[in-house]
Amino acid sequence: MKDAQSLWQDAKAAWQRRLLLLTCPPDQARAQAKALAAQAQNALWLGPDGLSPAQARHKLGSECDLLVVDWHDGIALDALGALAGCLTGGGLLVLLSPPLDELAALHPLGAWLAAGLSVFRQHAPAGANPLAGLTPDQQEALAAGLKVLTGHRGRPLVLTADRGRGKTAALGMLAAESLKQGRSPVLVTAPRVEALGPLFAFAEQALPGASREGLSLVSDLGRIDFWAPDALLAQKPEGALLLVDEAAAIPTPLLDALAEHHKRLVLSSTLHGYEGSGRGFALRFLPRLKALYPDTRELHLKAPVRWAAGCPVEALINSLLLLDAEPPQPQPGPLALHWLDGAELVARPQWLKAVMGLLVSAHYQTSPSDIQHWLTDPAVCFAVASSQGQVAGVMALVREGGLEPALAKAVHQGQRRPKGHLVLQSLSAHLGLAEAPLLKGLRVMRIATVQRRQGIGSWLLEELERQARESLLLVSFAADAELLRFWRRAGWRPLRLGHSLDAASGLLSVMMGKALDERGEALLAKAHGRFLETLPWHKPLPLELINGLYLGAEGPELSDWDRSDLEAFARGKRPPETLALALWRLAWGWAAEGDCPELLLALAAGLELAELGPRKAVLAELREWVAQRVP
Repeated sequence: MKDAQSLWQDAKAAWQRRLLLLTCPPDQARAQAKALAAQAQNALWLGPDGLSPAQARHKLGSECDLLVVDWHDGIALDALGALAGCLTGGGLLVLLSPPLDELAALHPLGAWLAAGLSVFRQHAPAGANPLAGLTPDQQEALAAGLKVLTGHRGRPLVLTADRGRGKTAALGMLAAESLKQGRSPVLVTAPRVEALGPLFAFAEQALPGASREGLSLVSDLGRIDFWAPDALLAQKPEGALLLVDEAAAIPTPLLDALAEHHKRLVLSSTLHGYEGSGRGFALRFLPRLKALYPDTRELHLKAPVRWAAGCPVEALINSLLLLDAEPPQPQPGPLALHWLDGAELVARPQWLKAVMGLLVSAHYQTSPSDIQHWLTDPAVCFAVASSQGQVAGVMALVREGGLEPALAKAVHQGQRRPKGHLVLQSLSAHLGLAEAPLLKGLRVMRIATVQRRQGIGSWLLEELERQARESLLLVSFAADAELLRFWRRAGWRPLRLGHSLDAASGLLSVMMGKALDERGEALLAKAHGRFLETLPWHKPLPLELINGLYLGAEGPELSDWDRSDLEAFARGKRPPETLALALWRLAWGWAAEGDCPELLLALAAGLELAELGPRKAVLAELREWVAQRVP
């Protein structure tokens, strides 16, 4: 193996990055790394002697010529993914690791990393020096962005790229050009303001005299303002142009709302990276954007900016963190189910890549830290559907419950919250079901298939129900109406609804379950009954979910008095404000059948008539619905 200095020289000559793998004892490896760091112009260190994993994100947008990653006291894949993008061409990645055979013996994740590093040791290609200035890709992106600014409204631009392609810098140049053309302010949003360092740096360089003021860049020509996505929607500031960086990491409902409000819009998304799933973004959001704006343009940036093409460290990071995992192609034929733990999945690397490709494409929240959890937690297993030897679908599952009585009692009393027992712990601590953590459950953390609406997901749930040996099947997810219908069709019942919006999805979370034996049925019957009792008083209660949540419940009986009031309302003789109780009973009973009109649900949920639309039209529609139900 080449020594550190010659590796560093190779990196500088090729304007790529190189890896120095140190598997000697920790003290010796750290001493060598510190000596190298003393020679670097700008070094970053991940580990006990430097940044914590939580601090790594704060370095987004910064650059270094030496990156030290210490695995002796723990592995943090998310942090490695974040900091690797900071290492510029000519830089050296110094990885301090236990000997690879010891790393492989730690857990399935260690085996995966050791195998990847063993292969990498034998491959370190050279590359060419980069061109100065903007790449042709960036120039094309800038020109396309200017068309969004000056052309017809409603023609968004979507920029996609892998990390290190300079798309954030291109957005900064576009923002500066907007101000130069008298178009101000430019609004900028992203999941984290720290990631926008290159955007503001390039804009400031292109705007002489510009200066930072808080979360804005201000010049004589105008201003560039950062807004968090939720604040942008809440306050709806006006701007000449909206730039959305790392759009894949912003919940789809928020993107939908931003796209509807802002007619001059440029979005960027990383395809392979910890920032979010660019493929999931493409599958879920882009079709809706194109339906809203048919003239949407997509542009993909290929050429790297921070390092030369063919960088071996980029390939290594993509491989180790499974950032290059792609979902498999559909294969016709009968399905078979395979139960695999992490070690068994790592032993089938092609299946591992297919599984992770599926999960990333289906769930925008999937990140390297999820992969780390799944391949290190012995409570996690995978149910993989295959067709003709190829992966067709997958469920990532985790075992819950089976706690000792003393620990279960402490959970019920709110004194303990052991990790991994999300749903059963919540049923005990929040619903008062002390016996919940004693039972054994299997929770679906993720489910994904190669094709939607082809029955593979339903088949997976049917096989799970048939083959699982636990008392309960469980799930917790950010609820939208379509997902809720999927789980209800499979016979799962809602058990608990969150009281605050999920930070990642912008939706309420819902917990659901299905019983597999008598003990499980007894517990779920209690939990579901309590859920239905409290649901009308839940605030906020999304109207689009009510029919699905109440489906199959026993609705309240209408009294003779209720019927008399509702008949009078239908004939136009009573205002709705005087029969709130009758409307409430009618709505919840109707929702139990799954098809109550949203207007009636809104009124029963406590919304004022003025919030539902013009009073005369709303009343006419309400009376028509009530007349159909109470003739």
